[in-house]
Amino acid sequence: MKKKFALLLLFIPIILISQEIISYDQLPAAIQSRVIPDLAGNVLTTENFAAENQIDTFSRDLPSVMEGWPVSYTSSNTHKGAIYYDMDDDGEMEIIMGVGTKITALKLDGTPLPGWPINNSFYIWSSPACGDIDGDGENEIVATSRNNTTGNSGEL
Repeated sequence: MKKKFALLLLFIPIILISQEIISYDQLPAAIQSRVIPDLAGNVLTTENFAAENQIDTFSRDLPSVMEGWPVSYTSSNTHKGAIYYDMDDDGEMEIIMGVGTKITALKLDGTPLPGWPINNSFYIWSSPACGDIDGDGENEIVATSRNNTTGNSGEL
């Protein structure tokens, strides 16, 4: 047992020699967000800390926004999420969402699908759902709505 303890004590100074205590304030901001200082504001680092935490600066192309987007609606908002479905069987998906008192379907270029939006009496309060409800082989779109003033009434 004494031999194991002596070996352990032999390695502790080697470990401590390879570490350094620096002030949190001396760290670059990008690294400060990845470490937590002690109560005195110090951070325990290794000899290779600077090399291991170098922030690579490189340029990259940002994704471009598709033409026709973003789509904005005045005096209305989208309360819940949208769904993605090929409504006109053209092989391209459309975006279906509730906006204010309307359910709208948009092509990928941001233009409305012919016949859309559909006006409702109350505010759309859920994400639309799509499926063949009545078994006729055609999908229907369903959303819940509610009265925006009292919330005591609504429609499906």
